[in-house]
Amino acid sequence: MASDVFVLGTIHQFHLMNEGYTYTHLERLLEAYDPDLVCLEIRPEDYETGEYKAPEEMVTVGLKWAVERGIPAAPVDWWEDDMPQRHQEAMAELTATPEGQVKLDRLMADAAVGPTYEARFQELTQTYQRANSPETQVFFRRIHDLETEVLGEGNLNKRWAQRNKNMAQLVLEAIKDHEAKRVIVLTGCEHKYIIEDHLRDAGLTLLQLEDFLSEDIKLTTEELSAFRDRSARIFILQRVDGPQANTKPDSADLSGVLERVETLLERNPNDSEVIYYRGLYHYLQRQYDEALADFKVALQDREALLFG
Repeated sequence: MASDVFVLGTIHQFHLMNEGYTYTHLERLLEAYDPDLVCLEIRPEDYETGEYKAPEEMVTVGLKWAVERGIPAAPVDWWEDDMPQRHQEAMAELTATPEGQVKLDRLMADAAVGPTYEARFQELTQTYQRANSPETQVFFRRIHDLETEVLGEGNLNKRWAQRNKNMAQLVLEAIKDHEAKRVIVLTGCEHKYIIEDHLRDAGLTLLQLEDFLSEDIKLTTEELSAFRDRSARIFILQRVDGPQANTKPDSADLSGVLERVETLLERNPNDSEVIYYRGLYHYLQRQYDEALADFKVALQDREALLFG
């Protein structure tokens, strides 16, 4: 099968917070690669209904980019609706036995899987280059190989091998259906190495960033400023109006909120959305007079917008 394929590892929700790998970077990478088929981490059944149970970048960047240019898009994800529930039940059974706890302890004792995982993940996905680098793929391969070795292939590891084998098969079918020659596959960066393994075994040529990108992608000053603004708003909202704030307000993590609010208001002192967020911050801090004052200002601004 004479087709070139680039598997582009994405970082899902972290695109919204990571200025080294934003939605704009994804768009530029798509443009630079110039595919004739875009495969996406969306299940075929969800693609048909338009009710996407998929990472946001698959729809708002990948699918949108393809549709706007008249380039075919193909859904290539695979998982079953009850898999999360089965995983949760299997983990509960595992932790209820001494033998199961030994397995979990073995996993958590490994530096890659244990307490350092989150920090290492953030380090390896700081830029689009690192997220798609051999070093990062070695890291993810080691994690999933260890999980499969200790837990087995099944509900405990969310059928990792089967899912990725099925995803690769859907990519192959899409290539055949569209007679595609230059294909890009957008999927979470943890999937990159194993999908590449399957596609390479099928005889496809796997390309990497250096094979088509002549220079680094850099955001303009305006693009970077807009990203930082949006990122700050997301950060604030997650803390003052997220699940923790709404269910356990006394333990909500508000660190970094006020600093970001002040930075945004320095740029636009009359930003009613940010003033409202500041009101929520004061409310969670039990500073009710300050909260009420902010809510009044935000409400007045909204009324002026609505009624003129």
